[in-house]
Amino acid sequence: MNTQTFLQTLLTLHITGLILMAGTTIVDYSAFKTFWKLIDQGRKDQLVLLEATSKFPRLTGIGAALLILTGFGMMILTHGAFWRAIMVQDKVCTGYYLILNGLVVGRRQG
Repeated sequence: MNTQTFLQTLLTLHITGLILMAGTTIVDYSAFKTFWKLIDQGRKDQLVLLEATSKFPRLTGIGAALLILTGFGMMILTHGAFWRAIMVQDKVCTGYYLILNGLVVGRRQG
């Protein structure tokens, strides 16, 4: 496998991790919004929804791990050539803030 193919594979997995992490976060938000609507209506089936969404943090974690590992892999493969781009530095800082938000706010809500 040559370097270009390996880089494209890492990029594809990186985007897959981003989609998995962001998509699961959006679905989790929507499910909890529906959960609170069901509680306000006094229905008893909200626990089924809560049980179904209990696996979402694991999917978010898998997406985040895939995102981080493939990001490091691409940086190693390109010898850090993209690190000088402000966009990449902003993306990494935003990722740190998202992780911090998930640990501080997400744990409290869960």
